[in-house]
Amino acid sequence: GVAACLPHFKAHGEGAHIVTTASMSGVVPGVLAGVYTATKIAAVGMMEALRVELEGTNIGTSAFCPGGVMTDNRPESERAPPPPGAPPRRPNIMMEPLEAGERVLNGVRNNDLFIFSHPEFKDGMQERFDAFMASVPDEIPPPARAKAEQILAHCPIYPLETAHRRIKRRSYRS
Repeated sequence: GVAACLPHFKAHGEGAHIVTTASMSGVVPGVLAGVYTATKIAAVGMMEALRVELEGTNIGTSAFCPGGVMTDNRPESERAPPPPGAPPRRPNIMMEPLEAGERVLNGVRNNDLFIFSHPEFKDGMQERFDAFMASVPDEIPPPARAKAEQILAHCPIYPLETAHRRIKRRSYRS
C-alpha cells in the first residue's frame, strides 16, 4: 500500500497521512502468536521508519496498536443466538469499533506516531522497555565505534514525539 500510494501523495502535494493497524502485539508480544507478533512489530517499525524518511514533508504516519476491539459490528439484537445447549455468551468487554475509530481519527488529526487505545497494556509496555534497558551492556564503547554509530544511536523522531505528546490536547471524543 505504501509503495502504491506514497508517490501519489508526494506528487499531489496536498498532504496525507498513512495509518497502519498493527496491534498491541506490535509492542507487547503475544503469547503463542510468534508469526502474528512478528508481522505486527514489522508494521510498527515500518511506520517509525517512514516517519523518519518523511520528516520535513506534509505526510504523516501512525501505527495504530489497539487491544481487543469488537469486530462483529452488528448490534447485539441482530446477532444469531447461541445454538441450543451452548453455554450462554459472556458479555463482550472489548472496545466498541466506533471508539477505536474515534481514537484513530484523533491520532491522525494530531499527527501522532503511535495510537494506543487500551491503557491496560501500559505496564506490559514498561516491562518490555525495562527488559531492553537491562540488556544493554554496561560498558563504555570504543570511541571510534561510538562515533561511527552516532547516526544510528539516536532517532530524531522519538524526542519530537515525546515533546508533541506533552502538549495538552482535547480527548479523542471532544
